[in-house]
Amino acid sequence: MDVSQAATGTRTSEEVRLLNSVHSRNSANKTTPATNTNTPSYSQPPTRARKSYSTSRKYNSNKRKGTQITVETVEDETVTRLLGTTPVVGGTHKDPVVSPSSRDTPNVLETESTSPDDCSHHICLPCSPTREATPIPEATPSPVQERDKSNVILPWKGLLEFLCRNFCCRRCQKRITEDQFEKLQVGFATSVNYFCPGCNVDALQAETRETLAPNKQTNRDSTKVLKNRYAINHAVDDYALNLKMILSMQQLGSGAAGGAVIGGMLSVCAAPMTNCWTDVEGEIGKAEVVLGKDILVTNIENEKSLSEKDLLGRSKLATNMDGAWNNRGSGKSYNSDSGHHLIVGNRTKKVIACHYMSRRCAKCELQAKLAKLAAEEEAKLTQTVPDLPPPVVKNHDEDLCPRNYDGSSKGMESNGSFENVIELHTKHNCVLEIIVMDDDSSSENILQWEIKAAMHEELLTTWPLTAAGKKRSNKGKLPLSHPPWTKLSDHNHRMRCLAGKCYKLAKAKIEISKVTTADAERLKRNVCYAVHQYKSEDFPTFKKSVWAVLHHHFGSHDTCGEWCPWLKNKDKPEELKKLFYRCKDKDKAIYEQILEVWNTYCSDKALHDIHHEWHTNKCESMNKFITKFINKSTHLCRSIVGKARTYLAVGLDSVGYEDYYRTLFGVLGIDYDERICGVSHRRLDKRKIWNKTYSNKLEVRRARCLKRALKIRESIRKVLQDKKEGKRTQQG
Repeated sequence: MDVSQAATGTRTSEEVRLLNSVHSRNSANKTTPATNTNTPSYSQPPTRARKSYSTSRKYNSNKRKGTQITVETVEDETVTRLLGTTPVVGGTHKDPVVSPSSRDTPNVLETESTSPDDCSHHICLPCSPTREATPIPEATPSPVQERDKSNVILPWKGLLEFLCRNFCCRRCQKRITEDQFEKLQVGFATSVNYFCPGCNVDALQAETRETLAPNKQTNRDSTKVLKNRYAINHAVDDYALNLKMILSMQQLGSGAAGGAVIGGMLSVCAAPMTNCWTDVEGEIGKAEVVLGKDILVTNIENEKSLSEKDLLGRSKLATNMDGAWNNRGSGKSYNSDSGHHLIVGNRTKKVIACHYMSRRCAKCELQAKLAKLAAEEEAKLTQTVPDLPPPVVKNHDEDLCPRNYDGSSKGMESNGSFENVIELHTKHNCVLEIIVMDDDSSSENILQWEIKAAMHEELLTTWPLTAAGKKRSNKGKLPLSHPPWTKLSDHNHRMRCLAGKCYKLAKAKIEISKVTTADAERLKRNVCYAVHQYKSEDFPTFKKSVWAVLHHHFGSHDTCGEWCPWLKNKDKPEELKKLFYRCKDKDKAIYEQILEVWNTYCSDKALHDIHHEWHTNKCESMNKFITKFINKSTHLCRSIVGKARTYLAVGLDSVGYEDYYRTLFGVLGIDYDERICGVSHRRLDKRKIWNKTYSNKLEVRRARCLKRALKIRESIRKVLQDKKEGKRTQQG
């Protein structure tokens, strides 16, 4: 039989190598044709070429012989299947077919040929008249599959029962029992030890940070490094799964309480990392703050590349800024202990400055409390009046102390804006040319020159005056090296102020004002449309469009545009009957009240402040995005957690989930899983991009506005109906 490559056809080199090895072992047994009969022979079989058996071992037992025949029949059928010939059913020849050993596999392929008459085997195996040594073709290496790094949750009792039913010790071949396994639980990380008495020790260890070597207890003290074959409890923050759980809780805006809920509901652990959660998250927070500041530096460079430079080589930035408190207020109480201030570049729409403020620190407060108790105890012993406690000297890491502000909550925004502007000006060689901010911002006064110093340097010739003609207060702190900047107002904030005045008239008593809620709603909607639609036009057109809203509301359509429904249907009497407008003569009192509001918010100076295409929407969206990580009802300002989560939000908004967490995992020494964790982060990034692209489409924006207008109209109708039926809740 010829088993050359031409004869083997589609047979693989591995199969050919297997068959030749089987033939070599059969030939070594020196089986003669006389022994191959159809009658089973129970005499001594020839020596088996198996290394686990000695050459002197004999098979005299009929039971062993019967077992041998059965196994040989199966092995013959297996080789026959590989050869592709007809199997011999019930073959009883004594030629032992031995599985090849990897160490006995020949290095060359022996191509043998013989005639069928010379073959002495019931199954066609290559005989040995002619041998030609041919090099074995190198097999194509199979691609190395990536290791599955996913985690699974299995019932511990069920896992032990499964192992005991189906597996044995790989060395002594004894059945394993549940007592041979040990579970080590540290937070959410689980390691398993296996002990076989006097035989084997092995472990399935939980993933630790890459800064640790395998089987080491800790990396903090070089004198305590212990190398073992079994798993040992590491520190809580050394386990990658514990760090990932804390990062997950950050995205959900929760902490140790959320981790306890997940651990308890999944029957993993009741109270994971209860005493060390804040400390571990603080260490993670230090890395998040550093990473966030690096991202801000990149954002600043990108903004500078799109901005012009002055004669001194400083980049002139156009920005918008806003601040926010981390705790919810009622409108009358301003007592938040923490807040943040952001500056966003108008050209890149990325955050270029962030300052977090906190009035509290848990460790500093504990230290002050202990000092106060010690002073009181000493006063009792000496029977004297206790002195004021000495100022607190921080005895903990400065990077872990969040307290950096001692003023009131109302002053946080101005303090944050000053810190951000100074950092951009001194550390990054930038000057702010344009700043878009809210009208009620307290930052405008503090971001001015100190008047006396400016007049001394001859930068000012006269004392600046307010709009009322009075001298402006001298409260500025802006360095004289920073040039004056231009203040612009945000469109949405200005329109909210205008609408607030109208709604205030609508809520007043009938003796004071006859303006209705419908009037206020229509005026607000129409003036917002006018401002956003014509803000890019020239100023006369912009002013005409804004004032046309007032005249349109009172039935004068001379200055209306193509948007006016009266002009569209002026030749259709039936359609005009469906329209309703106020009259300047009949509703003179209402007109005079609304005109006063318009004169305040739509004067030439006020309209110049909003006649631009920039806005503070990015700051507002960032303030809302930060609340995803810092809930308004939680107090995270007593540790670095609040600051870290603020920088986390800034980083995710700037570079995306995938790039941010890939970098953060590298800083923390955690392996980043591409198959599951990476796919999850890429889905979040794609969803964010899709939402941004979809929501900015013109047809989507129009549909959204129409839906909102119909909802408001239906709400007003229901309020009027409930008022007639006496269901409306009365104030007071």
